[in-house]
Amino acid sequence: MQFEKIKGLDKKISKLIMGNDNQVDYEQASVLWDHWIEVGGNAFDNAHIYGGGSMESLLGQWHKSRNNLKDLVIIAKGAHSPNCNPKSITSQLSESLDRLQTESADIYIMHRDNTEIPVDEFIDVLNEEKQKGRIKIFGASNWTLKRFKEANKWAENNNKEGLNIYNLGTGKGTSVLELIKTFERVNNVKVPYTFSERRSGDLGYVVADNSLLKSEFNICPKMT
Repeated sequence: MQFEKIKGLDKKISKLIMGNDNQVDYEQASVLWDHWIEVGGNAFDNAHIYGGGSMESLLGQWHKSRNNLKDLVIIAKGAHSPNCNPKSITSQLSESLDRLQTESADIYIMHRDNTEIPVDEFIDVLNEEKQKGRIKIFGASNWTLKRFKEANKWAENNNKEGLNIYNLGTGKGTSVLELIKTFERVNNVKVPYTFSERRSGDLGYVVADNSLLKSEFNICPKMT
């Protein structure tokens, strides 16, 4: 497993991250997460909205039974529409930390943006939560680059910490099978899988366009 060091975190984070959005059974989830640790992974992506909170509760139960929280990087996401506002960040974070059975999240990411609310209100509450020790670093997902830069400019001008994490893609559509094959290659392991019919509502193909990221920040993500 390959790791990265992110400013503001006191531990390295695995480049591959386990998404906790479809684990509904503790026994099955435990097998998956135990294997994830065995192959070197340590990062878990969670969200207040996933499974109505059940996914967070399962992970909290699991790490308690394994006594390995200190080795994990816990990502918490909140403020999903329609509850994307500063008040919901605080209340949902309290619920998420309780479910995850931890006092703080290593990384907190706003799941959505609400352009009707000024960026300073979001930056203020995120800084307050960090000062309380409930989050270590924070960022945003599904924000425009314009809003992202506006938020960080306001933070800089007002002696606040800005957004450190920005969820984005490579600009290349990736299938689940490609992800599995990449995981096998990077970690030199075999992952068992079967093919089944597409579930109702599943998207056939998703592509993230990174052209604005390149033009605005001169950053071009790539697969390694």
